[in-house]
Amino acid sequence: MAHFPSGAKATELSKPSNFLNLQDLQNLLLSIYFDLIVYGSIRRSSHFLDEVIKSNNKYIFIDGEDDRVIDNNCANKSFYFKRELLKETSNIKPINFSIPKEKIVKAINYNPKNLLSPLIPGKIQTYIYKDEKSYNQMYQNSIFALTYRKGGWDCFRHYEILMNACIPLHLEIDKCPDKTLEKLPKDLLKEVLNKYKWILSNYNPFFIYKYKFLDIKKIMSFLISSIKSKTSLENFIHKNQEVFEIKNKLLNYTKNNLTTEVTVKGIIERVKSL
Repeated sequence: MAHFPSGAKATELSKPSNFLNLQDLQNLLLSIYFDLIVYGSIRRSSHFLDEVIKSNNKYIFIDGEDDRVIDNNCANKSFYFKRELLKETSNIKPINFSIPKEKIVKAINYNPKNLLSPLIPGKIQTYIYKDEKSYNQMYQNSIFALTYRKGGWDCFRHYEILMNACIPLHLEIDKCPDKTLEKLPKDLLKEVLNKYKWILSNYNPFFIYKYKFLDIKKIMSFLISSIKSKTSLENFIHKNQEVFEIKNKLLNYTKNNLTTEVTVKGIIERVKSL
């Protein structure tokens, strides 16, 4: 449970000397001390919810689970922000992962080393990066990166690719429900996939695809590509300078729409009616 205090600065309650015990917290809830109470993972923790409701506090719920289940008991009480959302209502609203703005690169890399990023989702042998810096550098050095739905549609890998100014090739983006991944530039990602998915024929399909994506067409495309000369990075860049425009467009979109700050502002704007 996260708390937005009205009677004191937020930093005051973050100091170790000011940590609240449960009785102190309960007393503050009963006195309506907080402007807004956010249950950050309502299906995992609903501490003091009865007290919060009885005391007429303002509160909202966030459900970040990788499924489509909704706790209707809570959703009927206040705003309920749900990842993997199928249908929006007056109380149930979509929410996505988001990125701290300081994690987003300032500019794109005009001298990439990889046509496709070396990390292949689901292929454990490609998970070789020991620290955050080398992991991010791998995406920064690549033009494209492979991604797709994991446990749920909203996977943080999508955002890691975007925050490093790499272009996602999202294999299932055309199947994503409207209210899921709502903040991602899905129309642009669909265009990118339709135009550039052919580059995947350069790579052994058994290496870059999970079994659910494998089919005879992909295997044949790889065999044909192997007989012909594979597309080199230099040749691709020479013929497709527009990928740098796409990188810049996606990077600017990420900075303006996918940060934690933007997400919080959006939540606050929506709950002003409480």
